[in-house]
Amino acid sequence: MPELSRDEQGKDYIIFTLSGEYVAIDSDALSEVLEPVPVSALPLVPDYIDGLINVSGNIIPQIDLAKFIGVPGAYRSATLLVVYVKNSLLALKIGMVQEPVYRSDDELQAMDDDISDNCFASMFSYQGVNVKVFSPSCLENMVKSEQPVSSKKSFLGEFNQREEERVDLQEYLQLRCGEQMYACLLADVYEVVDVASIKKQPGSPASVVGVTLIRNRPTLVLSLAQLLMQKSANKDDHDEVCLDQENYSLLLIRQENFYCALLVDEVVGLRLVKSHELLSGQYDWDQAIVDEDGQVVAQAILLQDFFNAELCHKYISFMPSLDHEYQVQVIPQQELLCFSIKADVYALNIEDVRRILPRKEVQPLLEQHSFLSGAIEFEGAAIPLIDLSLQLAYEQASKGLEYIVINHAGEDWALAVDSVEEILSVDQPSIDCLQKTDDVELLCIKAYVSYQGGLISILDADALCEINLKQLESLGYDSE
Repeated sequence: MPELSRDEQGKDYIIFTLSGEYVAIDSDALSEVLEPVPVSALPLVPDYIDGLINVSGNIIPQIDLAKFIGVPGAYRSATLLVVYVKNSLLALKIGMVQEPVYRSDDELQAMDDDISDNCFASMFSYQGVNVKVFSPSCLENMVKSEQPVSSKKSFLGEFNQREEERVDLQEYLQLRCGEQMYACLLADVYEVVDVASIKKQPGSPASVVGVTLIRNRPTLVLSLAQLLMQKSANKDDHDEVCLDQENYSLLLIRQENFYCALLVDEVVGLRLVKSHELLSGQYDWDQAIVDEDGQVVAQAILLQDFFNAELCHKYISFMPSLDHEYQVQVIPQQELLCFSIKADVYALNIEDVRRILPRKEVQPLLEQHSFLSGAIEFEGAAIPLIDLSLQLAYEQASKGLEYIVINHAGEDWALAVDSVEEILSVDQPSIDCLQKTDDVELLCIKAYVSYQGGLISILDADALCEINLKQLESLGYDSE
């Protein structure tokens, strides 16, 4: 067969596998081709929607194409095609991309009536078999984006630029906090994730739920419900959030100098909102979303208004750093002494530790006060004994099975812990330091480290001792 001239009218197509067959798509509809990326599942959506993925900063749905068109599909090696649909982006999960081919309009054949549907408009011959041409227009009812997206390069090259246009629809992510329904712009959310545990952070505001691991990165978790109450009531703190669930739904928020997760009770799903369905709310940072009957179905909030300079400064001391350029304190490679309190693991820099002692007789103080348990004998002198469990805001005292002796400014202190675990040698990149600000004087925790899928809090020995000195001075003891 003679080679076709590109002067003839035709198109480039990308051929890929799907359920054991060859399928093609117009290359003009493609933005890029990707390897699979992490997917955040969504509730209450059809089974062919895998969830949401992050593609170059765009949060877009991922569609299992085999399930969508109703054919059995199993992917030994999956690939993602990011396609344009009505100036929006969708990711299609397919098999393997084969190659780009050129076909003239004359080579395209109409589909047989018995196999024609709105997913396939035509077909052509490739290596002796008929290849159906998939039409992305069949996905139009699934996407209504409020913002145009630009073409991006892939190994297939940069495809045609799209004319920018705006439409009268916005994608909102519906949430539930308590009994109230909220919604935020999908574009304001970096990612939706679920985690199994959140670790409390002693001494933090009530709106700080704690710290959790997201892909081995310690991440500060704030309570969206608490932030909303602070916004509406103009108060700083409320009751603490109880951490007694088996699973937590989080919204990742990523800005230039601020990275955190917002805790919500439930991520309900996506909602397409027209401009006339948004009414003025009670505050300048919210709007009411109404349905066709005029009933309020959710309170739309602007997350960008929450993360202003004042809020970022308030929480920066409790936030593990996102990137090394934001770290103001760097801990070199070092050894850590790990110990447990309740079910949590903590650590001290090994150079801060003088001795590990077994449980011994405690001389109680004349007046019981806070986490000062008494005194023990160490090297011929009496040194204060601190119940570290109470100092770190646990509700019950430590079992006090072992004591860790530390030194600060020439003074020895004993810390009662449940058990000493091991000495770890960690690398500098695995240690995530907290930033210090002038308005937060003393924090017990100065850094976090991810180890074997768990989160270890590194305590600041100097800060612990300074807090303890203030406690002794309040009891009338002379630190000299």
